[in-house]
Amino acid sequence: MQGARGMSALQTGLLFLPGAIGLAVGSPVGARLAKRYGVGPVSGVGLLVVAAGFLANLTYGIDTPLAWFCTVGFVTGVAMGLGIAPTVAAVIAVLPVDRMGAGSAVNNTVRQVGSVLGIAVLGTILTTAYRDRIAPFLANLPAGARDAATPSAERTRAVADALHRPELTDAANRVFVASMHVTAASAALTLAAGAVLLIVAFRRRHTAPSPDREVPMVALERA
Repeated sequence: MQGARGMSALQTGLLFLPGAIGLAVGSPVGARLAKRYGVGPVSGVGLLVVAAGFLANLTYGIDTPLAWFCTVGFVTGVAMGLGIAPTVAAVIAVLPVDRMGAGSAVNNTVRQVGSVLGIAVLGTILTTAYRDRIAPFLANLPAGARDAATPSAERTRAVADALHRPELTDAANRVFVASMHVTAASAALTLAAGAVLLIVAFRRRHTAPSPDREVPMVALERA
């Protein structure tokens, strides 16, 4: 991406700040909308927008402006807030008051385990796609260099620098972007399926907390 070369770890982390801000903005909005329209429509639409955000990754290239990356991150963060907050409230709201703490803990555990598994699966897709696509560019290298360059784009670039092969660095960048597109498309399809499932599951239920039974804020904070 344009401007991303030579960035420090701190600068790279700051690029993801708009997504975190969007999540903070979207969560309270999602909770309010769910009381009016129901959990299914609000959370389902939120997940569909997140899926669209992943599809927007397909527009990323080596020269994509960082402002576009941050914009997509913010919109995706807002949509994640719309999807997560109403669902958490719905899960906790159906529990007896004395079980809300335990329910919140279980919900949080399931969410975190799901996040770890999702990262592992998407990471595997990214790595596999990269290895398959970079292989033709490494075919003429010695076996040792080829093995060292195969695992990741960073390793490929390191080998390219050591061998003074700038064309290999360019290939690593282009192949990584293409592999990221495959990963983003896979995530988008999974999210879209989850959104449809959520909408169908809640289509006949309005599970937002009723006015006479608000979910304690401490329960939501634990989630």
